[in-house]
Amino acid sequence: MPEELSRVARSRFTGLSHSELTDLYRSGAATVAEVVEATIQDIVHFDHRTGGVHSVLAINGASEQYAERLGDRDQTASKNDAGPLYGVPVLVKDNTDTADQPTTGGSLLLARAPAPSSDAFVVERLRASGAVIVGKANLSEWSNMRSSRSISGWSGVGGQTRNPHDLTRSPGGSSGGSAAAVACGLVPMALGTETNGSVMCPAAVNGVVGIKPTVGITSRRGVIPISSSQDSVGVFGRSVRDARTLLSAVAGLDLGDPASVACADHFGTFLEHPTREPGSYRVGIARHGFFDYAPEAVPSVEAAILALAESGVVIVDHCDEETPDLLRYDREAELDLLLFELNATLSAYLSARDGTPFQSLADLIEGNRESAERELSYFDQDLFERAAAIGTLDSPRYVEISTSLKSKAQLAIDETLQRASLDAIFVPTMGAAWQIDPVGGDKVTGSGYSLSAVAGYPVITVPVGFADGLPVGGLFFASAYSEGTLCALGEILETALGLDMTPAYRNAQ
Repeated sequence: MPEELSRVARSRFTGLSHSELTDLYRSGAATVAEVVEATIQDIVHFDHRTGGVHSVLAINGASEQYAERLGDRDQTASKNDAGPLYGVPVLVKDNTDTADQPTTGGSLLLARAPAPSSDAFVVERLRASGAVIVGKANLSEWSNMRSSRSISGWSGVGGQTRNPHDLTRSPGGSSGGSAAAVACGLVPMALGTETNGSVMCPAAVNGVVGIKPTVGITSRRGVIPISSSQDSVGVFGRSVRDARTLLSAVAGLDLGDPASVACADHFGTFLEHPTREPGSYRVGIARHGFFDYAPEAVPSVEAAILALAESGVVIVDHCDEETPDLLRYDREAELDLLLFELNATLSAYLSARDGTPFQSLADLIEGNRESAERELSYFDQDLFERAAAIGTLDSPRYVEISTSLKSKAQLAIDETLQRASLDAIFVPTMGAAWQIDPVGGDKVTGSGYSLSAVAGYPVITVPVGFADGLPVGGLFFASAYSEGTLCALGEILETALGLDMTPAYRNAQ
Protein backbone atom coordinates (compact mmCIF):
# COMPACT_ATOMS: atom_id res chain seq x y z
CA MET A 1 0.00 0.00 0.00
CA PRO A 2 1.70 3.24 -1.10
CA GLU A 3 2.68 5.23 1.93
CA GLU A 4 2.23 8.56 0.19
CA LEU A 5 -1.54 8.11 0.05
CA SER A 6 -2.20 5.64 2.84
CA ARG A 7 -0.54 7.85 5.46
CA VAL A 8 -2.66 10.87 4.71
CA ALA A 9 -4.60 11.63 7.88
CA ARG A 10 -8.30 10.85 7.61
CA SER A 11 -11.07 11.87 9.95
CA ARG A 12 -12.64 9.57 12.51
CA PHE A 13 -15.79 9.57 10.39
CA THR A 14 -14.13 8.16 7.27
CA GLY A 15 -15.79 4.99 6.04
CA LEU A 16 -18.74 5.09 8.44
CA SER A 17 -22.08 3.79 7.19
CA HIS A 18 -25.40 5.60 7.30
CA SER A 19 -26.47 3.71 10.43
CA GLU A 20 -23.14 4.33 12.18
CA LEU A 21 -23.41 8.07 11.55
CA THR A 22 -27.00 8.05 12.76
CA ASP A 23 -25.90 6.31 15.98
CA LEU A 24 -23.26 9.00 16.55
CA TYR A 25 -25.86 11.74 16.20
CA ARG A 26 -28.34 9.98 18.45
CA SER A 27 -25.73 9.46 21.19
CA GLY A 28 -24.47 13.03 20.95
CA ALA A 29 -20.97 11.78 20.05
CA ALA A 30 -20.87 13.99 16.96
CA THR A 31 -22.71 16.86 15.35
CA VAL A 32 -23.65 17.27 11.72
CA ALA A 33 -21.35 20.28 11.49
CA GLU A 34 -18.38 18.22 12.72
CA VAL A 35 -19.04 15.41 10.26
CA VAL A 36 -19.51 17.74 7.29
CA GLU A 37 -16.40 19.77 8.14
CA ALA A 38 -14.37 16.56 8.46
CA THR A 39 -15.73 15.26 5.15
CA ILE A 40 -14.68 18.43 3.35
CA GLN A 41 -11.22 18.25 4.91
CA ASP A 42 -10.89 14.65 3.72
CA ILE A 43 -11.82 15.74 0.20
CA VAL A 44 -9.28 18.58 0.24
CA HIS A 45 -6.35 16.74 1.81
CA PHE A 46 -6.93 13.18 0.58
CA ASP A 47 -9.01 13.18 -2.59
CA HIS A 48 -7.78 16.44 -4.15
CA ARG A 49 -4.10 16.09 -3.25
CA THR A 50 -1.49 15.48 -5.93
CA GLY A 51 -1.62 11.76 -6.63
CA GLY A 52 -5.10 11.47 -5.14
CA VAL A 53 -8.20 9.80 -6.53
CA HIS A 54 -9.88 13.07 -7.63
CA SER A 55 -13.39 11.72 -7.33
CA VAL A 56 -14.92 15.07 -6.30
CA LEU A 57 -15.25 17.66 -9.03
CA ALA A 58 -16.23 20.53 -6.71
CA ILE A 59 -16.98 21.05 -3.04
CA ASN A 60 -20.29 22.67 -2.13
CA GLY A 61 -19.35 25.88 -0.35
CA ALA A 62 -22.81 26.11 1.19
CA SER A 63 -22.73 22.68 2.84
CA GLU A 64 -21.11 23.72 6.12
CA GLN A 65 -23.59 26.52 6.65
CA TYR A 66 -26.41 24.12 5.84
CA ALA A 67 -25.04 21.65 8.38
CA GLU A 68 -24.96 24.36 11.03
CA ARG A 69 -28.60 25.15 10.33
CA LEU A 70 -29.57 21.49 10.26
CA GLY A 71 -28.46 20.77 13.76
CA ASP A 72 -26.11 21.60 16.61
CA ARG A 73 -24.92 19.76 19.69
CA ASP A 74 -28.35 20.06 21.26
CA GLN A 75 -30.24 18.65 18.27
CA THR A 76 -29.78 14.97 17.54
CA ALA A 77 -31.17 12.61 14.94
CA SER A 78 -33.55 11.16 17.51
CA LYS A 79 -35.79 14.21 17.24
CA ASN A 80 -39.07 13.76 15.45
CA ASP A 81 -38.24 16.16 12.62
CA ALA A 82 -35.04 14.36 11.62
CA GLY A 83 -35.27 12.84 8.16
CA PRO A 84 -34.08 9.34 7.22
CA LEU A 85 -30.74 10.71 5.97
CA TYR A 86 -30.32 13.30 8.71
CA GLY A 87 -26.80 14.72 8.61
CA VAL A 88 -25.47 12.17 6.12
CA PRO A 89 -22.92 13.69 3.71
CA VAL A 90 -23.79 12.78 0.11
CA LEU A 91 -22.20 13.49 -3.26
CA VAL A 92 -24.23 14.17 -6.41
CA LYS A 93 -22.95 13.45 -9.91
CA ASP A 94 -22.27 16.71 -11.71
CA ASN A 95 -24.94 16.20 -14.33
CA THR A 96 -27.66 16.67 -11.69
CA ASP A 97 -28.89 20.17 -10.93
CA THR A 98 -28.20 21.81 -7.58
CA ALA A 99 -29.38 25.37 -7.02
CA ASP A 100 -26.44 26.17 -4.73
CA GLN A 101 -23.69 24.82 -7.00
CA PRO A 102 -23.03 24.84 -10.78
CA THR A 103 -23.89 21.82 -12.92
CA THR A 104 -21.38 21.31 -15.73
CA GLY A 105 -21.73 17.78 -17.06
CA GLY A 106 -17.94 17.88 -16.76
CA SER A 107 -17.71 20.26 -19.74
CA LEU A 108 -15.68 23.45 -19.72
CA LEU A 109 -18.45 24.98 -21.84
CA LEU A 110 -20.73 25.05 -18.78
CA ALA A 111 -18.02 25.65 -16.18
CA ARG A 112 -18.71 29.40 -15.99
CA ALA A 113 -22.47 29.14 -16.14
CA PRO A 114 -24.33 30.05 -12.95
CA ALA A 115 -25.93 27.41 -10.82
CA PRO A 116 -29.30 26.20 -12.12
CA SER A 117 -32.30 28.11 -10.84
CA SER A 118 -33.68 25.07 -9.01
CA ASP A 119 -32.72 21.66 -7.69
CA ALA A 120 -33.32 18.47 -9.61
CA PHE A 121 -36.26 16.54 -8.19
CA VAL A 122 -33.96 13.89 -6.67
CA VAL A 123 -31.92 16.66 -5.00
CA GLU A 124 -35.11 18.11 -3.54
CA ARG A 125 -35.81 14.65 -2.13
CA LEU A 126 -32.28 14.43 -0.72
CA ARG A 127 -32.56 17.74 1.07
CA ALA A 128 -36.01 16.85 2.42
CA SER A 129 -34.53 13.65 3.85
CA GLY A 130 -31.95 15.63 5.85
CA ALA A 131 -28.91 14.75 3.75
CA VAL A 132 -26.09 17.27 3.32
CA ILE A 133 -24.84 17.59 -0.25
CA VAL A 134 -21.12 18.19 0.24
CA GLY A 135 -20.20 18.44 -3.42
CA LYS A 136 -20.47 17.30 -7.00
CA ALA A 137 -18.79 14.08 -8.10
CA ASN A 138 -16.64 13.95 -11.22
CA LEU A 139 -17.95 12.04 -14.23
CA SER A 140 -17.11 11.04 -17.74
CA GLU A 141 -17.75 14.25 -19.63
CA TRP A 142 -21.30 14.42 -21.00
CA SER A 143 -21.79 10.96 -19.47
CA ASN A 144 -19.65 9.27 -22.14
CA MET A 145 -21.96 10.42 -24.95
CA ARG A 146 -19.73 12.99 -26.63
CA SER A 147 -17.41 10.52 -28.31
CA SER A 148 -17.14 6.83 -29.08
CA ARG A 149 -13.57 7.11 -27.74
CA SER A 150 -14.43 8.70 -24.39
CA ILE A 151 -12.17 8.13 -21.40
CA SER A 152 -14.25 7.00 -18.44
CA GLY A 153 -13.73 9.19 -15.40
CA TRP A 154 -12.27 12.12 -17.37
CA SER A 155 -13.91 15.48 -17.78
CA GLY A 156 -12.59 18.85 -18.89
CA VAL A 157 -13.66 20.37 -15.56
CA GLY A 158 -12.72 17.60 -13.14
CA GLY A 159 -9.76 15.97 -14.87
CA GLN A 160 -9.16 12.24 -14.45
CA THR A 161 -10.71 10.31 -11.58
CA ARG A 162 -8.70 7.20 -10.69
CA ASN A 163 -9.67 3.83 -9.30
CA PRO A 164 -8.73 3.73 -5.58
CA HIS A 165 -7.78 0.06 -5.77
CA ASP A 166 -5.11 0.83 -8.38
CA LEU A 167 -4.62 4.42 -9.43
CA THR A 168 -3.44 3.46 -12.92
CA ARG A 169 -6.85 1.87 -13.54
CA SER A 170 -10.13 3.37 -14.67
CA PRO A 171 -12.92 4.17 -12.19
CA GLY A 172 -15.42 3.22 -14.88
CA GLY A 173 -18.07 5.48 -16.20
CA SER A 174 -19.85 7.51 -16.48
CA SER A 175 -20.54 7.85 -12.72
CA GLY A 176 -16.94 7.03 -11.84
CA GLY A 177 -16.47 9.85 -9.35
CA SER A 178 -19.54 8.88 -7.32
CA ALA A 179 -18.46 5.23 -7.06
CA ALA A 180 -14.80 6.01 -6.30
CA ALA A 181 -15.75 8.47 -3.53
CA VAL A 182 -17.93 5.83 -1.84
CA ALA A 183 -15.16 3.23 -2.20
CA CYS A 184 -12.70 5.63 -0.51
CA GLY A 185 -15.07 6.20 2.40
CA LEU A 186 -15.38 9.92 1.71
CA VAL A 187 -19.16 9.59 1.85
CA PRO A 188 -21.33 6.58 2.71
CA MET A 189 -23.51 7.02 -0.37
CA ALA A 190 -23.71 8.97 -3.60
CA LEU A 191 -25.98 9.58 -6.56
CA GLY A 192 -25.12 8.61 -10.12
CA THR A 193 -27.04 8.25 -13.35
CA GLU A 194 -27.29 5.46 -15.88
CA THR A 195 -28.38 5.15 -19.47
CA ASN A 196 -26.54 1.88 -20.14
CA GLY A 197 -24.05 0.86 -17.46
CA SER A 198 -23.10 4.22 -15.97
CA VAL A 199 -23.95 3.03 -12.45
CA MET A 200 -23.30 -0.69 -12.84
CA CYS A 201 -19.85 -0.35 -14.41
CA PRO A 202 -18.25 2.03 -11.86
CA ALA A 203 -19.88 0.24 -8.93
CA ALA A 204 -18.41 -3.08 -10.05
CA VAL A 205 -14.87 -1.88 -10.80
CA ASN A 206 -14.66 0.19 -7.59
CA GLY A 207 -15.97 -2.60 -5.36
CA VAL A 208 -19.18 -0.97 -4.12
CA VAL A 209 -22.90 -1.67 -4.44
CA GLY A 210 -24.81 0.00 -7.25
CA ILE A 211 -28.55 0.02 -7.93
CA LYS A 212 -30.18 1.23 -11.15
CA PRO A 213 -33.94 1.21 -10.55
CA THR A 214 -36.81 0.75 -12.96
CA VAL A 215 -36.86 3.76 -15.28
CA GLY A 216 -39.13 6.40 -13.72
CA ILE A 217 -38.77 5.30 -10.10
CA THR A 218 -36.24 8.12 -9.75
CA SER A 219 -37.21 11.31 -11.58
CA ARG A 220 -34.93 12.61 -14.32
CA ARG A 221 -36.17 16.22 -14.09
CA GLY A 222 -33.17 18.49 -13.61
CA VAL A 223 -30.66 15.90 -14.86
CA ILE A 224 -28.63 16.55 -18.01
CA PRO A 225 -30.30 14.02 -20.31
CA ILE A 226 -29.29 11.45 -22.88
CA SER A 227 -32.34 9.28 -23.37
CA SER A 228 -35.97 9.69 -22.37
CA SER A 229 -36.30 5.91 -22.77
CA GLN A 230 -33.38 4.71 -20.67
CA ASP A 231 -32.05 7.44 -18.37
CA SER A 232 -32.33 6.72 -14.66
CA VAL A 233 -30.87 8.16 -11.47
CA GLY A 234 -29.11 5.39 -9.56
CA VAL A 235 -27.35 5.03 -6.22
CA PHE A 236 -24.08 3.83 -4.71
CA GLY A 237 -23.27 2.52 -1.23
CA ARG A 238 -20.64 0.35 0.40
CA SER A 239 -23.46 -1.97 1.45
CA VAL A 240 -26.78 -2.99 -0.01
CA ARG A 241 -28.48 -1.49 3.01
CA ASP A 242 -26.95 1.96 2.46
CA ALA A 243 -27.67 1.91 -1.27
CA ARG A 244 -31.24 0.82 -0.66
CA THR A 245 -31.73 3.55 1.98
CA LEU A 246 -30.59 6.21 -0.47
CA LEU A 247 -32.80 4.84 -3.24
CA SER A 248 -35.81 4.90 -0.93
CA ALA A 249 -35.08 8.54 -0.06
CA VAL A 250 -34.79 9.87 -3.63
CA ALA A 251 -37.56 7.81 -5.27
CA GLY A 252 -40.94 9.47 -5.59
CA LEU A 253 -43.68 10.59 -7.92
CA ASP A 254 -42.76 13.61 -10.02
CA LEU A 255 -45.54 14.95 -12.21
CA GLY A 256 -42.90 16.74 -14.26
CA ASP A 257 -41.41 13.48 -15.58
CA PRO A 258 -43.69 11.29 -17.74
CA ALA A 259 -41.67 8.18 -16.85
CA SER A 260 -42.26 8.91 -13.16
CA VAL A 261 -45.99 9.30 -13.77
CA ALA A 262 -45.99 5.87 -15.46
CA CYS A 263 -44.65 4.41 -12.19
CA ALA A 264 -47.32 6.09 -10.05
CA ASP A 265 -48.84 2.86 -8.72
CA HIS A 266 -45.53 1.38 -7.60
CA PHE A 267 -43.75 3.92 -5.39
CA GLY A 268 -45.15 2.43 -2.21
CA THR A 269 -44.22 -1.13 -3.06
CA PHE A 270 -41.20 -1.26 -5.39
CA LEU A 271 -38.73 -1.83 -2.52
CA GLU A 272 -41.02 -4.06 -0.50
CA HIS A 273 -40.97 -7.83 -0.44
CA PRO A 274 -42.38 -10.35 2.05
CA THR A 275 -40.01 -11.63 4.69
CA ARG A 276 -38.60 -14.72 3.05
CA GLU A 277 -36.08 -17.38 3.86
CA PRO A 278 -33.20 -17.72 1.37
CA GLY A 279 -34.57 -21.11 0.34
CA SER A 280 -37.68 -19.50 -1.10
CA TYR A 281 -35.67 -17.66 -3.80
CA ARG A 282 -34.91 -19.11 -7.21
CA VAL A 283 -32.00 -17.54 -9.08
CA GLY A 284 -31.13 -18.41 -12.65
CA ILE A 285 -27.57 -18.40 -14.00
CA ALA A 286 -27.43 -17.24 -17.63
CA ARG A 287 -24.32 -18.77 -19.19
CA HIS A 288 -24.58 -18.20 -22.94
CA GLY A 289 -22.52 -15.09 -23.75
CA PHE A 290 -22.45 -13.86 -20.15
CA PHE A 291 -19.29 -15.50 -18.83
CA ASP A 292 -16.94 -15.01 -21.79
CA TYR A 293 -16.63 -11.20 -21.54
CA ALA A 294 -15.09 -11.34 -18.05
CA PRO A 295 -12.85 -14.43 -17.67
CA GLU A 296 -10.95 -12.83 -14.79
CA ALA A 297 -14.21 -12.39 -12.86
CA VAL A 298 -15.51 -15.93 -13.40
CA PRO A 299 -13.77 -17.59 -10.38
CA SER A 300 -15.27 -15.02 -7.99
CA VAL A 301 -18.68 -15.22 -9.64
CA GLU A 302 -18.64 -19.02 -9.40
CA ALA A 303 -17.73 -18.71 -5.71
CA ALA A 304 -20.65 -16.28 -5.30
CA ILE A 305 -23.03 -18.78 -6.93
CA LEU A 306 -21.81 -21.44 -4.49
CA ALA A 307 -22.28 -19.02 -1.57
CA LEU A 308 -25.85 -18.33 -2.66
CA ALA A 309 -26.55 -22.06 -2.87
CA GLU A 310 -25.00 -22.70 0.54
CA SER A 311 -27.21 -19.94 1.95
CA GLY A 312 -30.22 -21.89 0.72
CA VAL A 313 -31.03 -20.02 -2.49
CA VAL A 314 -32.22 -22.39 -5.22
CA ILE A 315 -29.86 -22.10 -8.18
CA VAL A 316 -31.17 -22.87 -11.66
CA ASP A 317 -28.01 -23.14 -13.73
CA HIS A 318 -28.03 -22.59 -17.50
CA CYS A 319 -31.43 -20.91 -17.26
CA ASP A 320 -30.96 -19.65 -20.82
CA GLU A 321 -30.03 -23.02 -22.30
CA GLU A 322 -33.30 -23.56 -24.19
CA THR A 323 -33.19 -20.12 -25.80
CA PRO A 324 -29.50 -19.12 -25.86
CA ASP A 325 -30.11 -16.07 -28.04
CA LEU A 326 -33.08 -14.75 -26.08
CA LEU A 327 -31.08 -12.46 -23.81
CA ARG A 328 -29.62 -10.43 -26.68
CA TYR A 329 -30.49 -7.09 -28.22
CA ASP A 330 -29.61 -4.98 -31.25
CA ARG A 331 -26.69 -2.79 -30.15
CA GLU A 332 -26.72 -0.70 -33.32
CA ALA A 333 -30.42 0.02 -32.93
CA GLU A 334 -29.91 1.04 -29.30
CA LEU A 335 -27.18 3.52 -30.24
CA ASP A 336 -29.44 5.02 -32.89
CA LEU A 337 -32.22 5.33 -30.31
CA LEU A 338 -29.90 7.12 -27.89
CA LEU A 339 -28.62 9.49 -30.57
CA PHE A 340 -32.15 10.45 -31.67
CA GLU A 341 -33.15 11.12 -28.07
CA LEU A 342 -29.89 12.90 -27.20
CA ASN A 343 -30.51 15.37 -30.01
CA ALA A 344 -33.98 16.18 -28.67
CA THR A 345 -33.53 15.99 -24.90
CA LEU A 346 -30.16 17.72 -24.52
CA SER A 347 -31.25 20.69 -26.59
CA ALA A 348 -34.44 20.97 -24.51
CA TYR A 349 -32.44 20.89 -21.26
CA LEU A 350 -30.00 23.54 -22.45
CA SER A 351 -32.69 25.88 -23.69
CA ALA A 352 -34.17 25.89 -20.19
CA ARG A 353 -30.85 26.78 -18.51
CA ASP A 354 -30.29 30.44 -17.75
CA GLY A 355 -26.93 32.15 -18.06
CA THR A 356 -25.32 30.01 -20.74
CA PRO A 357 -24.94 30.82 -24.45
CA PHE A 358 -25.27 27.14 -25.33
CA GLN A 359 -28.91 26.48 -26.07
CA SER A 360 -28.72 23.40 -28.29
CA LEU A 361 -26.61 20.41 -29.20
CA ALA A 362 -25.43 22.33 -32.27
CA ASP A 363 -24.19 25.12 -29.98
CA LEU A 364 -22.19 22.62 -27.94
CA ILE A 365 -20.58 21.16 -31.03
CA GLU A 366 -19.47 24.61 -32.18
CA GLY A 367 -18.33 25.54 -28.67
CA ASN A 368 -16.17 22.42 -28.48
CA ARG A 369 -14.60 23.27 -31.83
CA GLU A 370 -13.77 26.76 -30.62
CA SER A 371 -12.24 25.29 -27.44
CA ALA A 372 -10.65 22.32 -29.20
CA GLU A 373 -7.24 22.72 -27.58
CA ARG A 374 -8.74 22.12 -24.15
CA GLU A 375 -11.92 20.14 -24.85
CA LEU A 376 -10.93 17.94 -27.81
CA SER A 377 -7.33 17.23 -26.85
CA TYR A 378 -7.96 13.58 -25.92
CA PHE A 379 -10.97 12.55 -27.99
CA ASP A 380 -13.40 14.03 -30.49
CA GLN A 381 -17.18 14.57 -30.49
CA ASP A 382 -18.32 12.08 -33.12
CA LEU A 383 -21.39 11.02 -31.12
CA PHE A 384 -22.51 14.63 -30.71
CA GLU A 385 -22.07 15.15 -34.45
CA ARG A 386 -23.95 11.97 -35.33
CA ALA A 387 -26.79 12.91 -32.98
CA ALA A 388 -27.09 16.38 -34.49
CA ALA A 389 -27.36 14.88 -37.98
CA ILE A 390 -29.54 11.85 -37.25
CA GLY A 391 -32.94 13.51 -37.47
CA THR A 392 -35.98 14.17 -35.29
CA LEU A 393 -38.24 11.94 -33.22
CA ASP A 394 -40.76 11.68 -36.05
CA SER A 395 -38.17 9.95 -38.23
CA PRO A 396 -39.37 6.51 -39.47
CA ARG A 397 -36.15 4.96 -38.12
CA TYR A 398 -36.83 6.33 -34.62
CA VAL A 399 -40.48 5.32 -34.68
CA GLU A 400 -39.47 1.80 -35.67
CA ILE A 401 -36.84 1.22 -32.99
CA SER A 402 -38.62 3.09 -30.21
CA THR A 403 -41.64 0.81 -30.52
CA SER A 404 -39.75 -2.48 -30.79
CA LEU A 405 -36.39 -2.35 -29.03
CA LYS A 406 -37.66 -1.92 -25.46
CA SER A 407 -40.55 -4.39 -25.78
CA LYS A 408 -38.25 -7.09 -27.17
CA ALA A 409 -35.80 -6.62 -24.29
CA GLN A 410 -38.59 -6.76 -21.71
CA LEU A 411 -40.02 -9.89 -23.30
CA ALA A 412 -36.61 -11.57 -23.29
CA ILE A 413 -36.14 -11.02 -19.56
CA ASP A 414 -39.74 -11.80 -18.60
CA GLU A 415 -39.89 -15.03 -20.59
CA THR A 416 -36.59 -16.26 -19.14
CA LEU A 417 -37.81 -15.56 -15.61
CA GLN A 418 -41.22 -17.13 -16.16
CA ARG A 419 -39.99 -20.28 -17.86
CA ALA A 420 -38.09 -21.43 -14.78
CA SER A 421 -40.13 -19.54 -12.14
CA LEU A 422 -37.13 -17.37 -11.28
CA ASP A 423 -36.94 -14.41 -8.93
CA ALA A 424 -33.86 -13.04 -10.67
CA ILE A 425 -31.00 -13.84 -13.04
CA PHE A 426 -27.36 -13.67 -11.92
CA VAL A 427 -24.32 -13.03 -14.16
CA PRO A 428 -20.89 -11.35 -13.96
CA THR A 429 -21.35 -7.58 -14.03
CA MET A 430 -18.29 -7.07 -16.24
CA GLY A 431 -14.50 -7.53 -16.15
CA ALA A 432 -12.06 -5.78 -13.86
CA ALA A 433 -10.94 -2.17 -14.31
CA TRP A 434 -8.75 -1.49 -17.33
CA GLN A 435 -5.67 0.72 -17.61
CA ILE A 436 -6.41 4.41 -18.09
CA ASP A 437 -5.46 5.16 -21.70
CA PRO A 438 -5.89 8.78 -22.88
CA VAL A 439 -4.95 7.75 -26.43
CA GLY A 440 -6.78 4.47 -26.91
CA GLY A 441 -9.78 5.15 -24.69
CA ASP A 442 -11.75 2.58 -22.68
CA LYS A 443 -11.23 -1.17 -22.96
CA VAL A 444 -14.60 -2.70 -22.03
CA THR A 445 -15.02 -6.24 -23.37
CA GLY A 446 -18.67 -6.73 -22.46
CA SER A 447 -21.16 -6.65 -19.62
CA GLY A 448 -24.31 -8.18 -18.19
CA TYR A 449 -26.37 -5.03 -17.67
CA SER A 450 -27.20 -3.76 -21.17
CA LEU A 451 -30.36 -5.78 -21.77
CA SER A 452 -31.87 -4.43 -18.54
CA ALA A 453 -30.89 -0.91 -19.58
CA VAL A 454 -32.75 -1.26 -22.87
CA ALA A 455 -35.76 -2.82 -21.11
CA GLY A 456 -35.84 -0.09 -18.45
CA TYR A 457 -35.69 -2.79 -15.77
CA PRO A 458 -33.83 -2.67 -12.43
CA VAL A 459 -30.39 -4.13 -11.73
CA ILE A 460 -28.08 -4.37 -8.74
CA THR A 461 -24.37 -5.15 -8.69
CA VAL A 462 -22.69 -6.48 -5.55
CA PRO A 463 -18.95 -7.01 -5.00
CA VAL A 464 -18.05 -10.71 -5.25
CA GLY A 465 -14.25 -10.63 -4.96
CA PHE A 466 -11.02 -9.59 -6.59
CA ALA A 467 -9.09 -10.43 -9.74
CA ASP A 468 -5.40 -9.59 -9.27
CA GLY A 469 -6.32 -7.08 -6.60
CA LEU A 470 -9.08 -5.44 -8.66
CA PRO A 471 -12.75 -5.68 -7.63
CA VAL A 472 -15.27 -7.66 -9.65
CA GLY A 473 -19.04 -7.72 -9.22
CA GLY A 474 -22.02 -9.99 -9.67
CA LEU A 475 -25.22 -8.69 -11.22
CA PHE A 476 -28.83 -9.56 -10.33
CA PHE A 477 -31.54 -8.47 -12.75
CA ALA A 478 -35.29 -9.10 -13.05
CA SER A 479 -38.55 -7.49 -14.19
CA ALA A 480 -39.89 -4.02 -13.50
CA TYR A 481 -40.41 -2.97 -9.87
CA SER A 482 -38.43 -5.92 -8.48
CA GLU A 483 -35.98 -3.71 -6.57
CA GLY A 484 -37.02 -5.20 -3.22
CA THR A 485 -36.27 -8.74 -4.36
CA LEU A 486 -32.96 -7.72 -5.95
CA CYS A 487 -31.88 -5.96 -2.76
CA ALA A 488 -32.86 -8.98 -0.65
CA LEU A 489 -30.78 -11.27 -2.85
CA GLY A 490 -27.92 -8.78 -2.76
CA GLU A 491 -27.98 -8.77 1.04
CA ILE A 492 -28.00 -12.58 1.15
CA LEU A 493 -24.93 -12.67 -1.08
CA GLU A 494 -23.21 -9.82 0.74
CA THR A 495 -23.69 -11.57 4.09
CA ALA A 496 -22.57 -14.94 2.74
CA LEU A 497 -19.35 -13.58 1.24
CA GLY A 498 -18.42 -11.18 4.06
CA LEU A 499 -15.90 -9.36 1.88
CA ASP A 500 -13.66 -6.45 2.86
CA MET A 501 -13.49 -4.19 -0.21
CA THR A 502 -11.23 -1.53 1.33
CA PRO A 503 -9.11 -0.01 -1.45
CA ALA A 504 -5.39 -0.73 -1.56
CA TYR A 505 -4.40 2.47 -3.42
CA ARG A 506 -1.82 0.63 -5.47
CA ASN A 507 0.48 2.55 -7.81
CA ALA A 508 -0.20 5.91 -6.21
CA GLN A 509 2.28 8.58 -7.26
